[in-house]
Amino acid sequence: MTSPDSIDLREVIFINERCRREYYNLPLDVGESADQAIDDIQNGRKIPAKMFTSLKGTLRGVDEVRIPYDSDTYRVYVLQECEWVVVVLGAEMKKSKSGDDMPKEQKERLEARLKAARAYIKSNSGQLKKDYSDRAERAEAHKRRRR
Repeated sequence: MTSPDSIDLREVIFINERCRREYYNLPLDVGESADQAIDDIQNGRKIPAKMFTSLKGTLRGVDEVRIPYDSDTYRVYVLQECEWVVVVLGAEMKKSKSGDDMPKEQKERLEARLKAARAYIKSNSGQLKKDYSDRAERAEAHKRRRR
């Protein structure tokens, strides 16, 4: 993901340690697909429509990356309302019994994480913006060197 000397435009952060463990405990192939999708998001590239949807209702602002694997589907939930950062809110196997339904405890957990992410962004916006600006400068310098 994002390192201090990264040229990726947006920083990727995990809302908490449990979320980080969820993400890194995904099956290897799922994790690789998730990494590619997150890389695309943080650098402003499009994700195929079949892999990406925006949630509604109390989870408005959360985007869901869908990754099929064997007979299951995994989900990575991200918040990208702020142009400077991508916040990973969760990563897990789809648990709904049908369609886009989401189990109550999963929805409540995402709502709490969404609230925490918005508070984090609000209280750290100055530093997040500065870090974004620094990365943008490194990315531009990298492009100039490659020409």
